[in-house]
Amino acid sequence: MNDLITENNGIGYFISSNIQHIPPVIQLFPHLKGTIITVNKDIRDLVETKYVDMNIPLIFCQTIKEARRKARELQLRVIIYTGFRLLNCGKAVQIFHGGLSDKRYLECARLICYDLVLFPGQKSHDKVELATTLPWIKEWKIVGYPKFDPVIRGECIPATLFSNDRKTILYAPTWVSQLTRTTIGERSEHGESSLLVWSLAIIEKLADKYNLILKYHSHLHADKSTIYQEISELIESKNLQETVKTVVDDNIVPYMAASDLMISDISSVCYEWLHFDKPILFANPAPGKYVVGETITDNTYVWQSGDVFDTPDQIPLFVERALSTDDKGLIRKKIFEYAVFQADGHASERQALYISNLFESVKDKNWPFFYLACFITLRVKRFLASIFRYTKDIPR
Repeated sequence: MNDLITENNGIGYFISSNIQHIPPVIQLFPHLKGTIITVNKDIRDLVETKYVDMNIPLIFCQTIKEARRKARELQLRVIIYTGFRLLNCGKAVQIFHGGLSDKRYLECARLICYDLVLFPGQKSHDKVELATTLPWIKEWKIVGYPKFDPVIRGECIPATLFSNDRKTILYAPTWVSQLTRTTIGERSEHGESSLLVWSLAIIEKLADKYNLILKYHSHLHADKSTIYQEISELIESKNLQETVKTVVDDNIVPYMAASDLMISDISSVCYEWLHFDKPILFANPAPGKYVVGETITDNTYVWQSGDVFDTPDQIPLFVERALSTDDKGLIRKKIFEYAVFQADGHASERQALYISNLFESVKDKNWPFFYLACFITLRVKRFLASIFRYTKDIPR
């Protein structure tokens, strides 16, 4: 499929970061068609295997410079993004891959570089508004969360990993980052991930009684730690292969559907889990520093929806209590309805409608003049974003 363009309709998708950026595009593609451009081999390989039946035109490029050249050659009028790297061609649409998250990238000034921003819910809109960048975004809409349309429509097939009647617990930590911030408690020394702190303890404390799914973030090994090997050795040494599974996948949804409880940390998957109205627990990435957030500018706002453990001995106690006496249902519902707009199974259709309207407004414009106008406008927006980014009185 690489470099085979069967249908160039002027709409493109740029997926550059990791395989977890694929599902939003998979939901949108049937409505808009178009061409995927990527500089990531893992993304290319997964689209060409797991999603081969969708016949998605795909171009793999070695560099971002080559990707930008391909976009120009295809004369792409609208390019849809899940991340923040831009191809500097045509109109730019941001659909997010994890726009529900409490992480701070929603407050990034680069959002003003997009011609259309599609928010999953009121909360993400409000975070951008509080960051003072919303008035600078040319057009925005609140559409819902397309990734979960199949769940809401009853089309999601749960993953089948176990052949017993145990309760199943999903542990889904975010990726380990070496970045740090000066604000104490905003990040631990390994970012906002609990993986290095809690993964082995979770197995030790729960594997005798429950099935465990460890869903790794696809930034696997990006932290260059030995934790993945340590987990593998622990599972093997205790003969837990039948009840403890580790998985890497672009889509966490089938594993959520197969689980009774989830443990996570600071990630959009915490909000995704709320679709199932099941209990959730939080593994504190930095015990003593992170606390339950009270406002949407806190990176632990969703922690209101479940108990947070800070010591290993709390793990089995909190799990048993959550499974037997789930007392967080009301707050989960409140946060879910604030974070996710109109969970009716039609979010991808709303996305497609707004993008189609944008495309219709530019499809017949003279290409050289259209390309030049978009390019110049983007350069101006990038300059403004750089000013906003480093203005101290704007929260970042």
